[in-house]
Amino acid sequence: MYDRIFVRTLGLPLLVLVVACARVDRVQADTTGDLEDIGDVLQLAIPLAGFGLTYAFDDPEGRSQLAKSAGVTFGFVQGTKYLVDKWRPNYSADNSFPSGHTAAAFTGASFLQTRYGSRYGIPAYILATFVGYTRVRAEKHFSDDVLAGASIAILSNWYFTEPLENGVTLIPVVERDRVGLNLSMPLGVTRNTEQGADAEFKPRFRFAFSFGATSLDDNDVSAPGSTGSALDLETFDAF
Repeated sequence: MYDRIFVRTLGLPLLVLVVACARVDRVQADTTGDLEDIGDVLQLAIPLAGFGLTYAFDDPEGRSQLAKSAGVTFGFVQGTKYLVDKWRPNYSADNSFPSGHTAAAFTGASFLQTRYGSRYGIPAYILATFVGYTRVRAEKHFSDDVLAGASIAILSNWYFTEPLENGVTLIPVVERDRVGLNLSMPLGVTRNTEQGADAEFKPRFRFAFSFGATSLDDNDVSAPGSTGSALDLETFDAF
């Protein structure tokens, strides 16, 4: 569970979005039609790019995950608009919260990041952040509308999407009496787009770093359950 939170929630895009929207709120600027038009295109282009890559990588599982994430995001956003009934900054309509454009853009960006990695995710997140910026600048949404739309999309993606590639994996661990970090390293051949999504990931090395008081029964130290191995301190020299 912790690796899903650590890898996929990705607070950096939201932080960048907060800064961008806050800056717009301080500036009384005219509505920029060209920027709004670009945002209109990007809100569809980003998720469509993710959809296209699922065909390029022969990844039907990823295509299904994207469809589920997009469907839940769309339904939640539209339902919330109806329930909240918030006026837009320019008073053109009362469906301001949350931003559908931003949610659509971040649906594609968060999918690309989670499924295919930073090579595709980082540029997509930059473009998705720009979409949110255009909505605030065009006075179609407030900053909180944009942040809510992005958050809904990222959380939906976090729930439905699994990473295709397995490389070095960092997993934060929080338990009752300790906190720590598990680091897994691959065996040399990772599960990638050429091998397919069903290829097994076999880590060769796993390192655990823990901090805090830990109680051990019978001097027994166990590796993570997925490795199927354990060490007994009393017979450690025999290994």
